[in-house]
Amino acid sequence: FLLSKVADVLVKLKVKSGGYIPDIGLMNSPRNHKNKNDDDDDDDDRQSCFKICGRAFTVKMVFDNGDKTTKSSKETHYLDTVERDSIVVISAPHNSKNAVWGGLMTARAKVLGLRGVIIDGRCRDLRDHDELDFPVFARGNSVLGQSTFTKPTETQEPLTIYPSFSNMSKSYQSQRVKDERDDESDQNFEPVTINPNDIIMADQDGVVRIPKDLIDQVLKLCKVADEVEKNCLRYILSGHTVTETFEKFRSTKKN
Repeated sequence: FLLSKVADVLVKLKVKSGGYIPDIGLMNSPRNHKNKNDDDDDDDDRQSCFKICGRAFTVKMVFDNGDKTTKSSKETHYLDTVERDSIVVISAPHNSKNAVWGGLMTARAKVLGLRGVIIDGRCRDLRDHDELDFPVFARGNSVLGQSTFTKPTETQEPLTIYPSFSNMSKSYQSQRVKDERDDESDQNFEPVTINPNDIIMADQDGVVRIPKDLIDQVLKLCKVADEVEKNCLRYILSGHTVTETFEKFRSTKKN
């Protein structure tokens, strides 16, 4: 299903912001984003290779202050404990300047059969991710590595990911609120908590978290929404107006 349809369904199920995790986007362009048949221009085939879906394996990073709690190189790296088909979800301190994921991590993830990584923070070695055809989603990138800057402290524990506005300095937040004081609508994103084994979906449009206890309802409603969407598309392409299309296939006139 399209990520937008999943988010719409989650809104109907009263999941805040439709499960959308803002400000995290695809950082690379996998080589196989198009099927091996280069003459095939089917958009669905092209898009499907950007889309990932799997269970979350959560990792929390903190600043490395050089204390003795830093793991030694002989201890098992967290990545070696992740199960096949999982999606690694990493949360780093919001003002960290280093990457928490690089080319070697992608190489290991590829061997393990992982589906992708979602980073509330930065990554590096973008070319490596391209060459290995491994989807990496992050807030941004950096040339700095993890060593001496941050370290993992927890795995498979709930993570709370905050939108960018929540990470602004208080002075900037106050100024923005002042500038928008005449707008009474509440459009601010709220923090998203990701639990281990929640379902994560991501593509070039963004990242969505599906609570694991809602997956059956989401699948059922998405099937209905997908059929409506296809009918609308066919009707519009046949020359009908948006107004006519929505009147025929949607219960309301809202888009």
